[in-house]
Amino acid sequence: MKKIHLFVLSLVAAVMMLPACSAGSKLELAIAAASAECPMKVDEGVNVIDIVSEDNNLVYKFEIDEEVSEITLEDLANPTMKSLMEQGMKESFLSDSDEDEKELIDLCREAKYGVIFRFIGKESGDHIDLKIDAEEL
Repeated sequence: MKKIHLFVLSLVAAVMMLPACSAGSKLELAIAAASAECPMKVDEGVNVIDIVSEDNNLVYKFEIDEEVSEITLEDLANPTMKSLMEQGMKESFLSDSDEDEKELIDLCREAKYGVIFRFIGKESGDHIDLKIDAEEL
């Protein structure tokens, strides 16, 4: 998870220096700047292809090459697996945070944004969302 946030975090630090902006505006600026850094390789067969704001959520869009990646959409469609992955992503996102990541999480909290990790099949275009609700941050 750290790889995903590294390029976002320096942008968050710069955005935090804009005192007149609301938390939502600061977060929107950080998201737009981070999106410009995509695509970013996360793992073999997994790339962050975009970071966007969608319906008061910070959305990380992961493209999965299912022929290469250990993670498949079929696995994520299984309710038990999806629940385990959501829990793992939430724990990683919230507990492995350094100071810059905590600022990002704080911006999400202040703006009442959730976080969605969207896994999109490279060939099929199908997707599965793993979500952390704003109240869980």
